[in-house]
Amino acid sequence: MLKNTGKLGAAVLMIWLFLQGLTQIWGGFSQKTIPQFLIEHNLLAVSVNPEIIGWGSLAFGAALTMLLLAQSSILNTMRSTWRNFRNPRSVDLEAQGGREKASLQLRHRGEPSIYKIEGRIESMLGEGPNPAPQAFNAEIQPGANHDGAFECTLVDGQFAHVIVADLRDNRGDWGGSITFQIRRGKYNSTCVVPDSGAILLYSVKASHATIDKRFRVARNLRDNLFIDIEEVF
Repeated sequence: MLKNTGKLGAAVLMIWLFLQGLTQIWGGFSQKTIPQFLIEHNLLAVSVNPEIIGWGSLAFGAALTMLLLAQSSILNTMRSTWRNFRNPRSVDLEAQGGREKASLQLRHRGEPSIYKIEGRIESMLGEGPNPAPQAFNAEIQPGANHDGAFECTLVDGQFAHVIVADLRDNRGDWGGSITFQIRRGKYNSTCVVPDSGAILLYSVKASHATIDKRFRVARNLRDNLFIDIEEVF
C-alpha cells in the first residue's frame, strides 16, 4: 500500500512540474494571463524573457521525460491496486508437528506475493543458555518441492513449508543417540537443543504484509520420535 501511495505521489509531483514548466514558458512569452491572451489574441504584443523561457523549457522537458518514463510504471501500479482490491492478498500460517519433523505451513490467497521468512531462537524452555540467538533466514519449500529457497513467489491457493525442527539419528555400531535440532536455514544449518525445546519467533515478510508469530517446539514426552509445535500467544 505504501509503495503504491509513493508512486501515485511521484506521479502528482511530475504533473505539477509539467504544469510549472508550461507556466514558466508562457510567462516568458507574455506578461498577460492565459485567459487574457485568449480573449485579446494580441500575438504582436508578446514580451520575451529568454532566461525564464530557458528555465521553463528545462523544467517542461524534464517533467515530460519523467512522465513518459513513468507511464508504464503508473499503469502497472493502477492495475495492481485494482487487482488487489478485487482479490485481496492474505496468508494462513499453521504449525504442524509430526514424526521426526515439525514445520510451518503457509497457504497464500489472492494476487501473487513474494515471501521471505526470518527466524530466531528467542528463549529456551529448559535450563541452559540460548545456543544460537542470532536471526536466520528460513528456507521456504513451495508446494511439494523439497528444493527450498530463501525467497519465493506464491500464487492464489499455493502452499509452502518451512522446516522448524527435526531429529538426527547419530547411532552407529559404536553407540550414539538421536539429537533434537532446530533448523536454521538450509538442511545442513542446524542447532542442537535439549529435548525440552525452545521458543522461536518467525517473521513472515510478504509483499503485502509482515506477520510475526511465536511457536513452542519440543520433543514429545511419550513418543521421543515425535516433535510437538504450537503457537504461543
